[in-house]
Amino acid sequence: DSILDSKVRSLQQTQGGSEYATIAAWETARPMLVIDLVDLPRIPSLFGPAERHRRSNLLFLHGFAADVRKTAKAGSDEDQHYVPTQIVAEHLRALFQDAEGNQAMGVLWRSAKNETVMNCVLFVDNEGCVEQGPEWANDARAWLGLIPSSQQRGPLADTSTWLTEDPQ
Repeated sequence: DSILDSKVRSLQQTQGGSEYATIAAWETARPMLVIDLVDLPRIPSLFGPAERHRRSNLLFLHGFAADVRKTAKAGSDEDQHYVPTQIVAEHLRALFQDAEGNQAMGVLWRSAKNETVMNCVLFVDNEGCVEQGPEWANDARAWLGLIPSSQQRGPLADTSTWLTEDPQ
C-alpha cells in the first residue's frame, strides 16, 4: 500500500463534524502484546467433544469483536454503548499477559466500514507518546514515537491539498 492509500483509509475511519484532520505515523519503542480479534477461530460445535470446552470463550470473543466493530454517531446517545466495551477491553488488558508478565497493550479488530482495514486501540497514555529524537526508544516510559516528518493536516474533503507540518 502507498502512504496515500493508508492515509485515505485512515481518514475513512473517522467520524465527527470537523472539516479538517491531522494524521501522523508512529513507531513502537518495543514489542507490544496486542489482543487480536481480527481472525478469531471458528466457534466449535457443542457436540464436538475435542473442542467444545472452547465454545463459551469463543462465543464471548466473537460477540465482543462484533460489539467493538459497531459504529456510533459522535455526540449521540449511542456513545453510552461504548462504555461496556471499554470496560471489557480494560478487563482483557489485565487478563492477557506475555511470558514476562507484561499486560496486553491494545486490541486489534476489523473495521465496520471496510473489512480490509484493521483498527487498533492502544492502551498508551500521554506520557507514553513522545516525539522521536536521539535515544527516544530507550526512555522506559516511551511506547510510541511520533515520526515528525509524517505529520500532515488538511481538509477531509480533499487530501491532495494536505500540507506536511513543520516539526519545529
